[in-house]
Amino acid sequence: MEEIGKHISELLFDHDCVIIPSLGGFLASNQPSRILLPNHIIFPPYRRIAFNVYLKQNDGLLANYLAKSESIPYTEATQKIESFTNSCFEILENGKKVNITDVGTLFYDKEKNIQFEVFRNINYLKESFGMESVHFLPIDRNEKVEKKKLPIEKTLRPSIPVVIENEK
Repeated sequence: MEEIGKHISELLFDHDCVIIPSLGGFLASNQPSRILLPNHIIFPPYRRIAFNVYLKQNDGLLANYLAKSESIPYTEATQKIESFTNSCFEILENGKKVNITDVGTLFYDKEKNIQFEVFRNINYLKESFGMESVHFLPIDRNEKVEKKKLPIEKTLRPSIPVVIENEK
């Protein structure tokens, strides 16, 4: 079960939508950097991950990736995904949460609707690789700064002798 989650996580770096047939799809959308003024934090750009329960039609992306990365036939890959989906529903029906490796947690709410809580430990935007949030100190613009004039020292440059030669 963990291996399918790992493959989903890997696909989210390059694709905007990764569908788990019969379960739903993970959507990734680019978000700009943001500043939290009250906390004095600047966050780098990132990809927001969401889950849509209505995206259930198999587009073949996950199965093809699974078949290629594990060197198995496509039909076996689809069977593994189907088994993964069945075990997800079984876990959800027992009132437990399903952890999708490095992506997030799926769980049922009170009305038995699938909900998704994203993990924020990975930034799926490749352009932001290695960037972390930055804390900054606010500038106090009300503070008066006393300006001091520095004495100007006049220094004379030694004159450079110029030699003028007469041509003969």
